[in-house]
Amino acid sequence: MLIQRATELGAKITVEMIKDLLDELDGKAVEWDTDKAETLCKEMIRKEDYIVFHYVNGAGKVVGLITIAETESLYAGGKIGLVQELYIVPTLRSKKLGRSLIKKAIDYARMRKWNRLEVGAPAYPEWARSKAFYIREGFKEVGPRLKYVL
Repeated sequence: MLIQRATELGAKITVEMIKDLLDELDGKAVEWDTDKAETLCKEMIRKEDYIVFHYVNGAGKVVGLITIAETESLYAGGKIGLVQELYIVPTLRSKKLGRSLIKKAIDYARMRKWNRLEVGAPAYPEWARSKAFYIREGFKEVGPRLKYVL
């Protein structure tokens, strides 16, 4: 297995996996325009500030991914990375693939000289394992994140 940075050619599988993640988080199929999402994903991948790493198995199949957005903040003293999505196919969870993707993200963050890597983990009881995973991997709690949908 190997972890590689996705190119535009990987947009389709990236979109499929993120759709699976969103369905899982929501508990039902979410409304999703796959064609629009794939076009947007290709545009984002072309930029240096949106990074997708795919975890590829020995058969060449993508079985996990992590997406990171580079941004800046005063509170963090400059550039940071935001983990947007982390997804492993359900049959391969608890096999350390997530840990490998986080390590890749941390290595990338250090190479880019970011000051920190942040992630929002669901605070609901049914997602306690996700939060525990990030804490186990060295993330610290800094409070909940909120969003305003425009």
